[in-house]
Amino acid sequence: MIALVYINDGLFLRADKALVDSKKHACLEHWECHDTGDVTDFLGIKVNKTASYITIDQKAYLKMVLERFDMHNAKITPTPIPSGYIPQENKGAVDPVWCQKFQSVIRSLLYLMLGMHPDIAFTVIKMSQFSANPSQDHLDKAMYIMHYLIGTQDYHVVYDGMLRGSSISMRVYRISEGR
Repeated sequence: MIALVYINDGLFLRADKALVDSKKHACLEHWECHDTGDVTDFLGIKVNKTASYITIDQKAYLKMVLERFDMHNAKITPTPIPSGYIPQENKGAVDPVWCQKFQSVIRSLLYLMLGMHPDIAFTVIKMSQFSANPSQDHLDKAMYIMHYLIGTQDYHVVYDGMLRGSSISMRVYRISEGR
């Protein structure tokens, strides 16, 4: 059984429903909480379960992030960062306004990276190293990552085999237009 607990949200995963129910009820006896039924959303990640697979996505959160940073109509880039880009330390004075904006962008990207986008992990972590004193270039490249994410809005992760008892596999798909 897998039990995911984050602050005040919990999720129990196991093919054996009776075991899940018994562990869930044990939690209900020890802590003040309530059962919300089958999961459809967990920490901003949409969960869709069918008879043979589970899909997860962060489409709504990504849309909100793109709108917050006025990126919803921006052009798509094919990679998270331009080829050959090497960020340089900003040796100028710290600008609190730049820091706040850059850190806000990086915070949103980190959440997307942890939830559904391991493809941006290296780039986001590398850019986050400049959070104490970001430059205009650093902010531009953080926004470049969002240009890449625009092209992945319809991606979702599919876990198949979990519900059939066979070995677990993981696949990432893009929803085709018109489906």
